[in-house]
Amino acid sequence: LVAPPVPCLRPWCVDVMASSAPPTAKAADLVPYHGLCSKGGLWTIFAFLPDVALIAALVAGRYAYELTWWYVLASVGGFILLIVLTFVMMFYLGEYDWQIWALQHPRNLISKYWLTPLAPIQALQSCNNEWMHARRLKYGPNFCCAGQVVLGEHAEVERALLAPQARAYYLGQTAFIQSHCPGDDLGQRSTFLLAMSDEGAGGSGDHAKFKSCMGRYFFGSAEMAARRQDGVSAALIEQLAKDYAEARGGFFASQGPLEMFTIKYLHYVIFGLELQGQDLEAVKTFMLGNTGTLHYIWPMGYFKNKRSLIDKVAAIYERAPALQVFEEGVAAHAKMTKSELARMMTGVIRIAGKTGSLQLLQTILGGRKMPNYAGEPTGQIDVTKVWDTLDLDSRDEVKRFTMEVARLYPPVNVSHRVAREPFTCDFSGRAVSFPAGTVVMIPMVYGNLDKGVWGPSAYELDHKRPQLSDRFLGFHSVGDQDAGRICPGRGLVLDMCADVLAALGRTRRQAGAAV
Repeated sequence: LVAPPVPCLRPWCVDVMASSAPPTAKAADLVPYHGLCSKGGLWTIFAFLPDVALIAALVAGRYAYELTWWYVLASVGGFILLIVLTFVMMFYLGEYDWQIWALQHPRNLISKYWLTPLAPIQALQSCNNEWMHARRLKYGPNFCCAGQVVLGEHAEVERALLAPQARAYYLGQTAFIQSHCPGDDLGQRSTFLLAMSDEGAGGSGDHAKFKSCMGRYFFGSAEMAARRQDGVSAALIEQLAKDYAEARGGFFASQGPLEMFTIKYLHYVIFGLELQGQDLEAVKTFMLGNTGTLHYIWPMGYFKNKRSLIDKVAAIYERAPALQVFEEGVAAHAKMTKSELARMMTGVIRIAGKTGSLQLLQTILGGRKMPNYAGEPTGQIDVTKVWDTLDLDSRDEVKRFTMEVARLYPPVNVSHRVAREPFTCDFSGRAVSFPAGTVVMIPMVYGNLDKGVWGPSAYELDHKRPQLSDRFLGFHSVGDQDAGRICPGRGLVLDMCADVLAALGRTRRQAGAAV
């Protein structure tokens, strides 16, 4: 798919597209950044050791012996082993200093060479909230991770969420394969909203137009609002409550009642689809497990290509009742076609809708253990004990409970932007500068756990805490404030969680909370 030009050959190097303001961070007892004069410099020299070793071995073989096949194979095998050993040593002994240098020099061949394995490994690690918390305790709010610069002070996180953003092909910290993301039939334009820059940050303006089109037929439509409250939705929730009473441990299992409810409910409310038969099997195949998401992720997507399956699901979406009134050629929607919208929605539902909604449901219902943040009480929280005290008839209280649980254990812990200008930030008391084009991580999880904002009880569950609705960092917004990038399904997800908590909560109370 054609997107804004990205001349760098690696996903963490992006052309100048967004603005950045230098935050300041003062923290004591952190791992200091020494600069290139010490470990960082040594590791950059060490980075090419495998290449030098291979060349030396082949040259020595050429003059000392005849280059037999066994000698070449042994040399190449040794080269691969040395690469692995070098990377392991760099990763565990010099990663902190070295990654700072690499992001300061993104075009350098050494940077590209070694960020290739490092970035995706740390991207997976940083999806874990406990890992991110430990990283902050060690380095402070600002550091490098997964080929990005993390700027984690609460004020900076809020500022980033409330300003126009330039984007690259990332889901938060995870790089995506551009050609695997949604686009038009001819591959001439991308419709992948997460990678589209805002008009105020160098974008074409299509992001807002495509999102408006999505709102017209889905999240902002009166038809969807009606489906959320009709008999079909009520029957799905009623069946879920019965399954909750009967399924015991299998309720939260893969392909269990909760996961199947999430798939069926979202597809009915959003699209008007009552999935069954071959359509249900196709959607289940795409939605269940992790392979559907891996299709998009660099580099795993090259081995988990699901394009033909995505085309089947997009065809199902095109036939959905919600798109039977679709109007082609609307300038306010950037003349988006029905097939473009359907294909775009495959990514929206698979990446965010089903995955994020299911994780949030699992967490608020007690199916996921709360994160064990080092030195904090969060890991000891039993959300069901608080759930059992809620006024289930108070929609506001139930929604606040959902937001408070998500504050402590967010389904999406970070976002990203791309710096349009060079910027300087504080790394453990030292000013460190980075070039324009640097991918900047927006760690919403840090803002949601900041004791300077939430007080000494920041790591405790208190859905009655002041300013929760106004300061909650989730759904890519600050409370109800956003800069045009708020999750379009925010209202639907909060309503769904409230309905499920109320229905299953009554089931628990009828059973004496023995479910």
